[in-house]
Amino acid sequence: ATSGVGSYAIGQGTLAASANYAVTYQGADLMVTPRSITVAAGAQSRVYGEANPSLTYRVGGRGLVNGDSLSGALATKADANSAPGQYIINQGSLTATANYSLTYRGADLTITPSPASLSRTMIAQAATTLASTVQRVSTVTQTPAASWFAPASGLLQTSSQIITDPRFDKTVVCLAGGCFVVPPPTQPAAQPGSKIRPQASAAAP
Repeated sequence: ATSGVGSYAIGQGTLAASANYAVTYQGADLMVTPRSITVAAGAQSRVYGEANPSLTYRVGGRGLVNGDSLSGALATKADANSAPGQYIINQGSLTATANYSLTYRGADLTITPSPASLSRTMIAQAATTLASTVQRVSTVTQTPAASWFAPASGLLQTSSQIITDPRFDKTVVCLAGGCFVVPPPTQPAAQPGSKIRPQASAAAP
């Protein structure tokens, strides 16, 4: 069972006849052929700009025996600078000894866009379905959190444009999860002789 691929003579061994026979033996060979195995790569995915994950595989078919193992590793042309898309995971340097007949089944490494690399055009198209102007602008411009403020006048100011949205008369902050109206600070209790002006109010978008 541990003999490698090759031709092995089949000898007479202990085969014998009684004294009534004169035996002439003609030998033959036992041929040990490569064992068929299948190596299937595992599909992988990662976000654009990150390092490639470990490229894994599983061995199928008749499997490895005698503690044998494969050498080398799978490979892909994708690197940290590769654009979003699908990249083939190829056999690379992965090999087996001459005792095996290896069949390779590839898979793909899928690179998904990072939030910062989304196409501006794609975002603009998706933004048309959002509810309000402030949501559309925050999505299209991708302005970082904590830099979005709508002053009490109702003007929404960004680094590139100012958009009027009459639905807002309070401070609006746009974070990654959406835009929120910040309630005005609690007014202090009235002191004798003081006047408290009424505050404007508006519903959230």
